[in-house]
Amino acid sequence: MRILTLLQTACAVCLSVAPALSQDISGKWYGTLDTYSVSDPRRVLSITQKANQTICTWDEIGRSIDAPAQCTLRSGVLDLVTAARNNVRLVSSASNLVGTFTLTRNRGTFQISMNRTPDFEVPRLMSTRICDQAVEYMPGVSPSDAPEEIRGFLGKWQGTVSHSAVLEWCAGFVFQGAKRSNALSAKYAWSTGSGSGLYNVNNLGVTNWSGGRVKDGALHLPGNYHSFELRLVGPDKISGFFSQGGGRYPISLSRL
Repeated sequence: MRILTLLQTACAVCLSVAPALSQDISGKWYGTLDTYSVSDPRRVLSITQKANQTICTWDEIGRSIDAPAQCTLRSGVLDLVTAARNNVRLVSSASNLVGTFTLTRNRGTFQISMNRTPDFEVPRLMSTRICDQAVEYMPGVSPSDAPEEIRGFLGKWQGTVSHSAVLEWCAGFVFQGAKRSNALSAKYAWSTGSGSGLYNVNNLGVTNWSGGRVKDGALHLPGNYHSFELRLVGPDKISGFFSQGGGRYPISLSRL
């Protein structure tokens, strides 16, 4: 009888904790970061649970779609590392997921609450052609909703980088901004027209670019291997410099 009582007690405990540990959180979740002004604060989280594996994407409205993220689900806590190496921790609370978003290099922690019904419009993926390549992007805020210092840069651009008197290559951007922030993100496309590429870079491609800032009228796009400094010279013209490998090369862009 004592053994039966112990078994009944153990089963009761198992049943009491099972819902918290086995809650299905698969699907789409939508939330907005509190007091966040680094870029667009809206986020979309997609979770797929397969057996003992949890697969996630973490998207920033205006910058990414289906961006892969590393995530683990243990004892009802979802820990996630975004493609930009930021950290997210979420737990279930009623019908929501609540928790924190922490920027890399101790640049701040922000609260977020996510639910299954978006309280903002989720833009659809758009496409354009730059340097004879398809460039897909998420539309950012309209110029009228962006800070004045970045409004002129927003949109689609294409032009050339002049490496020398005889060598030019195609380069272009889709610049996107966020409300209340002078930070810009971009899709960057290029085509050097060279079979071997330039400075060990592929001869063509499309990549994400983040961390763009406007200071004293110049847009600075930093990078580990190359960077840009760009200025508006009219409503539909940009000029500046592309820097790489110790060299600084003129660039000229026109609005598409």
